[in-house]
Amino acid sequence: MVIQTTHIQCIQKSKGFTLIELMLATSLLMMIMFTGYYAYSLYSQKWQKRVDVFWQGTNQGIGLDAVNKLFISAVSYVVKNNNDKESIYFEGDQQHLRFVSNSPIFSKGTALVELEVLRVGDKESLIYRESNLLNKPVFTLDGFEKITQWQKQAILFQGYSSISWSYYGWTSFADALEQANIAGNNQKIELRKFYTKHELANTRILPASVKLHLSKNKNQSLFNIDLPNNTIFLLIANFRNDA
Repeated sequence: MVIQTTHIQCIQKSKGFTLIELMLATSLLMMIMFTGYYAYSLYSQKWQKRVDVFWQGTNQGIGLDAVNKLFISAVSYVVKNNNDKESIYFEGDQQHLRFVSNSPIFSKGTALVELEVLRVGDKESLIYRESNLLNKPVFTLDGFEKITQWQKQAILFQGYSSISWSYYGWTSFADALEQANIAGNNQKIELRKFYTKHELANTRILPASVKLHLSKNKNQSLFNIDLPNNTIFLLIANFRNDA
């Protein structure tokens, strides 16, 4: 009889877990779940940062491609300036520029395009605007200045610390004429220089190249874009008699 009682007591003691065992198992499970959640959170944050960097790079690449097409398709669009002299329409400073391009972003054909840097708070954006010229050609500088209604507009870059333009070429038409004479005499003297404001009335021709300066998170980038200049000396020759 004593043996049977002991056997029954052993069976009763072997059923289930004690409260301490259950608490330990629950604590271990919670630790494992917390560790897994923390690891997933870190992975998710790193992944999101990588995605953000990827899309920032993609958007910048798209913007740069669009800007490059605009400039390499710049048109030698001749108008009468305010001094009644023929000039290729191109005006620009560090924050704003206008010219005529055969590769506008939205429309087909020739269009007046404008690129303007706008600051909101401590960030700057590059705004693009265009107005098609196929059905309304412009022949005077005053006519271009009156174009204030734009058909299309887009943001090419945004969220940058600073955005600016600079130029390389002749800063006056007299320098361009002298360079043409130097080239004709097979001399190697360079009169082109870097500058920050392209004045149509003084230069009258396209710059040789433009530079886009981008600054973001203490990282600075410089992109150089060459403009069409294979006919530059022909244009100078055409303007020579009107200098």
